[in-house]
Amino acid sequence: MYVIDATTPTGNEFVEPMKQSNESVITLLQFLGKEVDEMPDIIKFNKGDLVRSDEGDGYYFTTQNGCSCPDSVYRHRTCKHMNRAGFRSVHTWKL
Repeated sequence: MYVIDATTPTGNEFVEPMKQSNESVITLLQFLGKEVDEMPDIIKFNKGDLVRSDEGDGYYFTTQNGCSCPDSVYRHRTCKHMNRAGFRSVHTWKL
């Protein structure tokens, strides 16, 4: 896993799914002064992470409170991107 540390504002509420394109992530990394030889799987930020999609065509922003992927946004549950980034569920369910 290739991890880059950076700083970003908090983003805990996602109202609709949003995937960041590889091009926009490359632009971000270049802006932060990082060399991009190979696309990293996870980019660490202070309040959340960008986690690469399984298809490899973009990144989802993930925090301990949610993820910008459709699974997390529509089902309000911990998704595979949150697990991959090391965030554990903060949601509770009534059974």
